Amino acid sequence: ASVLVEKQKDPSEAWELITRMILRSTGVGKPMILKLQPSRADREPMNRIIRDLLDKPAFTDIRTQGGFAVEYPSDSGQKPSGKIEANFKLARKFFIEEFDQGGDEQLANLRRALQFQLSVVLINVKDKLSGPKIFDSLNAGQQKMTVGDLVRNDVFARAGNSPVELVEEQNWRPFVSAFGNPDDGLFDNYFFPFGLIAHPDEKKSDIYQALRQGWAREDLSAIEVIDRLRRFQPDYLMFAIGAVPDGLTKSAAKALVRFHSMDAPGAALPFLMRLSHELRTDQIAIADGIGAAAVLESFLVRRLVCGHLSSGMHLIFKDLWNDASVIGGVNAETVQAVLESHHAYKWPNNEEFADQLRNRPLFGLKITRYLLLELNAEFGADIPGPDAQLEHVLPQTAREGWSAFTEAQQFQMKHRLANLVLLTGSMNSGLGNSSYADKRDHYLNKSGYGMTRRFAEEFSDWTPALLEQRSASLAELCLRRWPYAPSG
Repeated sequence: ASVLVEKQKDPSEAWELITRMILRSTGVGKPMILKLQPSRADREPMNRIIRDLLDKPAFTDIRTQGGFAVEYPSDSGQKPSGKIEANFKLARKFFIEEFDQGGDEQLANLRRALQFQLSVVLINVKDKLSGPKIFDSLNAGQQKMTVGDLVRNDVFARAGNSPVELVEEQNWRPFVSAFGNPDDGLFDNYFFPFGLIAHPDEKKSDIYQALRQGWAREDLSAIEVIDRLRRFQPDYLMFAIGAVPDGLTKSAAKALVRFHSMDAPGAALPFLMRLSHELRTDQIAIADGIGAAAVLESFLVRRLVCGHLSSGMHLIFKDLWNDASVIGGVNAETVQAVLESHHAYKWPNNEEFADQLRNRPLFGLKITRYLLLELNAEFGADIPGPDAQLEHVLPQTAREGWSAFTEAQQFQMKHRLANLVLLTGSMNSGLGNSSYADKRDHYLNKSGYGMTRRFAEEFSDWTPALLEQRSASLAELCLRRWPYAPSG
């Protein structure tokens, strides 16, 4: 219709298409309505496209006859995705090109193909739980569906007598919006760790079915399912983005948010989410919860420093809560006992941990920045900024002023923990390959990190022997900061 009204002098054919295919009469003297009822998110762009079409000057005389009016669906207030208008422009461009090649006849052929060679199937689903199953079957191997999409379909299939728009406005949308930008993936990534809390043996591909079947057994309504989904949402967001939920004591929040700072393996999320939830709802003693977190932190930090991979660790964490509960409740002792029982996942002892801290090149590992930030916290009231960077004292490419290090020593020592200090990004980029004397002046007078200032106070020079000395000192600090080790 949009192409015809532009290309033909007589608008009657285009208008006939509009009144037959797009609009529907609701009675004499009443406004017409749209045959196509878009989703809430698509209403605004769809209304705009049809308004623009009907406002074409060629339709002025037709519209003014008989008091023509259209009642549009109310806008949702949601931010449109832009897909409706983008696809309309693409389709319009295609039909214009086809018209230019074959004229009215080519458009008529395309219209007949769209009307008579495409099949549309209407499935009337009586069982409110069958909709997602039917979609899964019909959609197999086609459009990618996330667990979040499937959960949403299932939730609204349970709306029952509750108005769907009201459930969406008051319950579903606040739940989804708490995850922030959809492109960040927090919403879709939530359901697997959430599901594992109740269904620890399920695979990622099966977690939706396990959730849906559980909700069906309990005959939960849409609102009840959303309330269930929100139970662990604040805890998940703490570990995903560092947002501390209400209800946690200061000491508990400090112990738990560290797992976000250290970028803990995702396999630990079900245990951590439940631990946070139990702490903020007073279902576990604070000392027990903090103790369990401290043991787990030592276990993970030691493994990461020593280069032990995180793959397969879901086998530990999926049953960690239940296993610890069985032998005496979740606390430092029971969590340590369960972790020690998994012999396939090595827990570095003090000797291995200290050796790797002294000698392993740790620059480039995610855990290294966390190590120094935590040790820096031991030196006072510094508040680490988001732009904290690791500075090489001995430069990565040492030039003048670094003759104390042989070429071999430079290669072996430059990425060790003892050769790294914390600086803000702007200061780090400005120092580069400067001599130690120049760097030391900046460390002393311009660094915002107490540990860096103390380093400069302690070391008036920087040599291989002093680097080894600091290696031993940092290893001792780390052993005290992450003290938990296997008992054997």
